[in-house]
Amino acid sequence: MNTKLVDSLLQVIESLSEAERSLLYNKLDRKAAWKASQNRLRHLHQRLQQGDDGSMANLPIADLINQERQQRDQVLLSRGCQLA
Repeated sequence: MNTKLVDSLLQVIESLSEAERSLLYNKLDRKAAWKASQNRLRHLHQRLQQGDDGSMANLPIADLINQERQQRDQVLLSRGCQLA
């Protein structure tokens, strides 16, 4: 583990203004949310590839699409974009 690098990063983060730190945390949160979304989609894809043994009716695809759409809308709104 590179503790010097971690200590240096901590010093840099602590030296940021409140606005800069907020922006950093916001970007990190979005990246984590995107990775979680990718994992959920990957899991659903694997289940779909296993074939339809009657379990496909239980897949929450519509819920997942709706959730992903809401997350995208939140990102766009946080950037000040207009939603269509």
